[in-house]
Amino acid sequence: MQSFWLKSFRPPFKYLFVFAHMRSGSTLLTHILNSNPEIVGYGETKVEYLKHDSLNNLLKKNAEFFGKNRLSETFVMDKIVHDELFVDLSILKRPDVHCIFLLREPGRSVSSITKMYREILPNLLNGFVGGETDALEYYRRRLDKMSHLAEATENSQHCYFITFDQLIEKTEIVFAELKNFLEVQHEFSETYDLHRGTGVPGTGDYSQSIKQGKIIREKDGALESLAPEIIELALAYYDTASTRLKAACRHLD
Repeated sequence: MQSFWLKSFRPPFKYLFVFAHMRSGSTLLTHILNSNPEIVGYGETKVEYLKHDSLNNLLKKNAEFFGKNRLSETFVMDKIVHDELFVDLSILKRPDVHCIFLLREPGRSVSSITKMYREILPNLLNGFVGGETDALEYYRRRLDKMSHLAEATENSQHCYFITFDQLIEKTEIVFAELKNFLEVQHEFSETYDLHRGTGVPGTGDYSQSIKQGKIIREKDGALESLAPEIIELALAYYDTASTRLKAACRHLD
């Protein structure tokens, strides 16, 4: 009944998925997107997309998170950084679904994932111990899965590929591209709204930077030292994924 009430007496919802890997800058991107009045989404909802009806769970999770009886926005958003959450690929072929794919270069990504494995995940996953090899394997699997998801859309007009560097260094161009891609009326801004999930481990970036409410262009903390062979492999995975995503999605030249 809740999903029926959320969907009734209003134009049909559109759905926006941000597919990314951990430590990619996806929390920053979703905060920017959520601050547009036409988009609602707080980050990782942990909804499992096993069938089309799972979209109702996305509506309910966002309404409950923001304490709304009704959602007035056009797009309802989810951020997904784990492979097991998206199962039914036919959802990606729906005309009311748009996807943004975000990659970050491997040097900072794998280093940051390694740091997170050491500092955060042992508190969330009992007995977990992870190092750079585990971080690299996650990065490899996730980039391959993201490429597969983009190819599964079979519609380059409904998926867009950007990198974290583009978001930071070509911000105005990226904002204009995303506005056109989503066909929203409101502009995107470098400042964004905070919410009760901002900076909370498990919903996204837990650093102090995300709590500033604006794009911070300084490099994040000290990098973990990675073995040369780890960096070489990660670069190869990044290059392969970039090629596949560019072939499947709209993107900056």
